[in-house]
Amino acid sequence: MSTEWKQVLKRGLLLPLAVLCLLEVVLSVNARAINLKPGPLVVTLSFGQMDWAEDMNAAGVVLDLYQVAKAENNTPADSGFQFILNTAFSAVDLSREPDEVAANAAAIAKDSADPIISGKKLGETIEAEPGLYLVVAHGNNPKDKSEYFQTGENGIYTIANAAVYEYQFMPQLVSIPTKAERTTSNTADKGDWIGVPGSPLTIYMKVGRELPLPCYWNPPVKKVVEGPGPEDSVFTFAMIPAQPNAPMP
Repeated sequence: MSTEWKQVLKRGLLLPLAVLCLLEVVLSVNARAINLKPGPLVVTLSFGQMDWAEDMNAAGVVLDLYQVAKAENNTPADSGFQFILNTAFSAVDLSREPDEVAANAAAIAKDSADPIISGKKLGETIEAEPGLYLVVAHGNNPKDKSEYFQTGENGIYTIANAAVYEYQFMPQLVSIPTKAERTTSNTADKGDWIGVPGSPLTIYMKVGRELPLPCYWNPPVKKVVEGPGPEDSVFTFAMIPAQPNAPMP
């Protein structure tokens, strides 16, 4: 795995606000009353990666949303809401740490579940029913789910192959709606609801990229150097764009 990708993971790359607030929303002990309606979600890149956007668009990167759980109002209604796991994700334990919940949900999405929303673009406003979602980004090369889902040292991730780079995405867990964090207050009120009509929730994809060697390989070219004595041969090679998964000679 490339240094560029490892640095992304080391920084955590702006863990979605929804993930940071997940445990509070799941427990919903002190949550204020909320009218659960479909809310807007925007998935984009962090500021430092915006120069990747054009290349990623060329790779046909799209977003799929897997609904892990539905959100339902508690009784009484002023006690917030709770998540009810969907059948496909019934094995997920919401009491675990958010990263572990995301990893378990990603394993199910990879092997057996189907997305409830698919084919959305980065930066597009997505209207989603209240619930807990796994956001998965992938490209159109490869198109097959069994190929764009990968497993590496940091767990399950997905890929998109552009002309030069292979982009790698970590599936992300998102609560719609969630609470906006207030860093200037130490009260129990974590802020206003976002991911509700009129107040979109924006998350930043965790993405890395690397050169997918040995995909870029120029066969050696033989150059003959003439001179006194035995003939000398010099072999040269260079990296050039090639089709992903091209074999190394």
